[in-house]
Amino acid sequence: MKKPKNWIIVAMLTAIIGFAVNKLGDKIFPSSATTINIQLVDGITAQPKRTGKVIIIIDGKEFEESANKDGNVKFKIPEEYKEKSGKLKVVDKQGNEQYSEDILINDETNEKNIEVDVFDVEEFIPKNHKNKAYDALVNNFKFDFQELKREGERITMFYKVTNMEEEDRKLTFIPFLNVFFDDQGNQIKQNSMACIAKRCNSSGFKRDLSAWDEKRNPVSNSMPAGIPLNVKFVVRGVSKKATKFTRIDFDVRINDNKQEMQLTNVELPTTTGGPNVAIYGDFIVKWEGVQKQSETTFAQFKVFNLSAQTYTFEIGHATAYDNQGNQYTLKKTAFGKPANPQKNSEKLLPKSSERFYMPIHKIDASATSIQRITLKIGKSDYDFDEAKKI
Repeated sequence: MKKPKNWIIVAMLTAIIGFAVNKLGDKIFPSSATTINIQLVDGITAQPKRTGKVIIIIDGKEFEESANKDGNVKFKIPEEYKEKSGKLKVVDKQGNEQYSEDILINDETNEKNIEVDVFDVEEFIPKNHKNKAYDALVNNFKFDFQELKREGERITMFYKVTNMEEEDRKLTFIPFLNVFFDDQGNQIKQNSMACIAKRCNSSGFKRDLSAWDEKRNPVSNSMPAGIPLNVKFVVRGVSKKATKFTRIDFDVRINDNKQEMQLTNVELPTTTGGPNVAIYGDFIVKWEGVQKQSETTFAQFKVFNLSAQTYTFEIGHATAYDNQGNQYTLKKTAFGKPANPQKNSEKLLPKSSERFYMPIHKIDASATSIQRITLKIGKSDYDFDEAKKI
């Protein structure tokens, strides 16, 4: 018997594949599937979010898709899940949940765009986090740099310090003598403090310098051999324009003998993410616009806690300027919704966000926009310069 020619084999395979597709196609690629389009938007920059991943869970079944370059995510949910309730979640690259909502799979969901408010923590972590260039070794005391935080004009540097000798030794800092030089030509001295473990130089920042000498305001601790302790240095009065410390001279004493510890080219985190975004330590604050509720007009903000810890976010008063040359003082804050402003602080869970509102009273009837808002966060003023329509 002769072997079939190649074209006969191809025809037979084509027929078999076609039959399988016709029979199984509806199950593998349901033609009546519900299509869900989701647009991921960065809650800080308002730009398409490309790194998000979306998960839809229905009856324990997970459907997972990633965003494309335009921040779009597309699902096709099989017909068998129609008219069923589910959960939609957005997670970051580390698997941390950033957003969730309940959804119902039906015709109303079909081709519905869902704007999801997300942010990527990695984009705002300072580049010098655990930068080994800022480590130091001083007379066999090892200084391991951990991180640097910038809160307005206040900079905090965190270290783990280990006594590498076999015996306990006394470590002393006299922060009054620390000197910081920035890239704007400024020299900052007599305006810093230091802590070893939970022990800080008791008087902190001093205004009256007349009675001071180099023996005043120290912080000391007996450092156990081989056991690292937390140390931090704090300096105030740093220019918001400064992008780095070109040099830092720390006053360090070991068993009361003065030592030299110097760092150079220490990069500083930025204080702004644009005209309507402020960065304060682990918080990012975005001015979203102006909202009217009944007879009251509110300035609307959103704060993000980028930390893995719960922190209390504190704000002070604000000053608003309209396009008619008028100035307004904003004193009260409402967290969550624009009603009954009563407090100026709120506890924020790790990697969470919260909206807050500040009423602007008696706005000029001819004003059509707020040109700028200056908001006090902690002890520092931040300007939001992007005009918002009233």
